[in-house]
Amino acid sequence: MISADHLERQLRTIIDGNRILPPQPSIPVKITVFPENEQQIGELVKWATKDRITLLPLGGGTYIFPGIEDLHVAISLTKMNHKIEHVSEDLIATVPAGMTFKEVQADLSSHGQMIPLDQPGKHVSTIGGIVSANVSGPSRHRYGTARDWVIETRLINADGEAVKSGAKVVKNVSGYDLNKLYIGARGTLGILTHISFKLAPIPESTVTFRSCYNSLTDAYALTHLIRREYLDIEKMVIIKGKWTPGKAKHWWVLIEISGSENGLKPQIEHLSKLHDQVEVRRWNITSKEDSQHFWNVACNREKSDDSVPKEDIWEVRMVLPKRELLPFLVDLSILGEMDASFNILPTSGICTIGIAGKESTVTDTLNSIIKEVKVKKGWVEFVKMPPDSNFERWPILPPSFPWMQKIKREFDPNNIFAPGTFIGGI
Repeated sequence: MISADHLERQLRTIIDGNRILPPQPSIPVKITVFPENEQQIGELVKWATKDRITLLPLGGGTYIFPGIEDLHVAISLTKMNHKIEHVSEDLIATVPAGMTFKEVQADLSSHGQMIPLDQPGKHVSTIGGIVSANVSGPSRHRYGTARDWVIETRLINADGEAVKSGAKVVKNVSGYDLNKLYIGARGTLGILTHISFKLAPIPESTVTFRSCYNSLTDAYALTHLIRREYLDIEKMVIIKGKWTPGKAKHWWVLIEISGSENGLKPQIEHLSKLHDQVEVRRWNITSKEDSQHFWNVACNREKSDDSVPKEDIWEVRMVLPKRELLPFLVDLSILGEMDASFNILPTSGICTIGIAGKESTVTDTLNSIIKEVKVKKGWVEFVKMPPDSNFERWPILPPSFPWMQKIKREFDPNNIFAPGTFIGGI
């Protein structure tokens, strides 16, 4: 066992003692360091390789999941230089991985541009963490995921060297696109330091429709109609429970459309007519302030109320073929038997189910979900679960898992980057 004191003595030969701190309570490491630059990160990696020290690349800590045992050192990039290289005329920006998503969007918005991804639940989430976890939300309907917008990555590899993949140009088709490997790799292949994005212009104006339904089938009826129409849908989500203000018991659909002031008028009229064609309890066009609140709750940026949960909280995220998701959810006994919450991206086949309860009371339901998703060749992740749970965070291994193992061995032969924290213990 390597103690925190021993690690600190070794680290002081590489980095200033003021940049060495105890870990945050929720971060599974013995000690945290805040390097000044890429050179220091490279030195830390070389030291870790030599002494068999495990490293955890760390941003805001929002998507960290502990492995079987605590790792040694977390490397946080949050105190490195936060200068954005922005070429507004080319709609391209290179962003430090340790900068928060909120800070980056605020800077780019002054130029009327944005990274077209959803701001995740916590404002401390960093660019590097979002890309490493490949986080997406309701904006996925129009903009896709980080894989569609990242054009270059810079990281420190297992040799302690800074390497680049991709290029700071939108049309780049030369060689293998290694960027795709790092997006969603959860820090297991290296330490991302800078990421270049294509940008999108901020829409001139947006409008949010909110509608309420008695059943999930009724809510889906509207989304089916919309998928056949030529509308500039910016975001779309079906929600129930804790992802709605006041923890609503009915099903809600949030839709955001965008465009110019003149261009929105016919879209508003057409979308209004579509609402009148389905079995809707009520619908309205929300004010700008209310719509922001609704989207914040739907994206976990705000709680639906201030109550403190008395039971363990589970959030199960699943991905199924789009045509399979509605029948799967309707057939789930959980809909009628449990006070569950739902966050559904209907055009992506993605659903997150939130459940409160002790493991002993929800085990059968969770096992049923996993079993049925596996039969339908889908994918499951426990986004939230009690720390002492017996469930695997990723209970279904993807068909690509053997290739993931090979890539991990090639890119991290000494197994120092976040070992044991990803699918199948990678």
